[in-house]
Amino acid sequence: MAVKILLAMALTTTAALATLSIVAAQAAAREFQGYMLRGGESGSGALVDLLTAYYQDRGSWDGAQRLLGAPGDHMGMMGGGMTGRGIVLLDASGVAVAGPRASLGQAFGSGQRAGAVPVVIDGATVGFIVPGPVGASPAEQEFLGRVRQALWMAAIVSGSLAVVLGGLLAGSILRPIRDLTSAARAIAGGDLTRRVAKRSRDELGELSLSFNQMASSLERAEHLRREMTADVAHELRTPLAVMRARLEGIADGVYPASRDSMQSVLDQTLVLNRLVDDLGTLALTDARQLRLDRTPTDLRALATRVIEGHAAQAASQAVSLQLESSAQDLIVEADPIRLEQLLGNLLANAVRYARPAGEVIVRLSELDAGWVEIRVMDDGEGIPQEALPFVFERFYRADRSRARAEGGTGLGLAIARNLVELHGGQIEAGNRPQGGAELRVRLPRAASATAR
Repeated sequence: MAVKILLAMALTTTAALATLSIVAAQAAAREFQGYMLRGGESGSGALVDLLTAYYQDRGSWDGAQRLLGAPGDHMGMMGGGMTGRGIVLLDASGVAVAGPRASLGQAFGSGQRAGAVPVVIDGATVGFIVPGPVGASPAEQEFLGRVRQALWMAAIVSGSLAVVLGGLLAGSILRPIRDLTSAARAIAGGDLTRRVAKRSRDELGELSLSFNQMASSLERAEHLRREMTADVAHELRTPLAVMRARLEGIADGVYPASRDSMQSVLDQTLVLNRLVDDLGTLALTDARQLRLDRTPTDLRALATRVIEGHAAQAASQAVSLQLESSAQDLIVEADPIRLEQLLGNLLANAVRYARPAGEVIVRLSELDAGWVEIRVMDDGEGIPQEALPFVFERFYRADRSRARAEGGTGLGLAIARNLVELHGGQIEAGNRPQGGAELRVRLPRAASATAR
């Protein structure tokens, strides 16, 4: 790539300098011709003065050919040679009246008179002196040769300097690309800790920043994958160990093959079944492949059903469940089954952490701009401040031993977050000022309800 950049810069520079040299040489030739016509060789405008005096004396250009006679013409008043340089005299209308015989009577357009020197008398242009071909005289040839030599030397020096600077520039451009290539290979080889330095604020710098963000995301995803594998193995190991110990005890005659002995095994199978179901739901929501059957759903009626379904669990802990609603008609566009699962997870979590003989409150309210809010509050110990950023992570528990003993899988809030996001809502966790945890869910209202 460096060779391609250098070749591209060298070709571009060469073409630009060559074009500049040609244009500059032509411009120098035109200016030199004008200089010569204005008397550059003798230090005076001899030809212009002579032609001006001739027109003032005659009042026309009749006989002007004698002034520009070709070499050997006995009538040439300029010493024989001006027409040898190809000089042509035009009248005011642009018709050749003197000069090389082949040009006499020829009309010169404005483009052909671009480098001509006007002959002006009393403010009026009475004729034009058109220069001949460049290099017709030895002086011109010597001068223009020196000009061309200087231009080509300048082009060579400038081109060499451009190639050197281009090489340095190519190196500075390719250095971050090489770093990115090396880091990409390292990540492909499994080193997810590799990062690249951001060397500039241009597009390459932004690319380096995006690469580092991608690498951080991959590292975090790999870390979560390993943690989840370890957590799943740990969660499966506990009920399986209990089941194995109970069944081995029954087989060895330590425990009788009674209903009570089998019930403990059945309880552990229920734990395993719940864990497998939660893992399946979490996988579907993570992949955004969970199908939602959205319909206008009465949020108050749905919350009432969920509270009734958890009444037995709450009663076993002497926890009271209360439903508060600021409006009777709270309609959301949602999948009622998944919304019931969402609220059930939040309510089960609140009952689990409420203090004995405490209370759990489910509060429904209507917010501005077409949003509905669900708050699930308990009066327990609350969520430790350092745990708040992680409560929606899978298998995360602020109190691991307590949650496992009470049957939690550690996936309920992670599933709740995914379900809320699938419905286009928001969820956050916090603590109540009077003590206890508070989970807030915001869902968009149904379009028909918003219109009303």
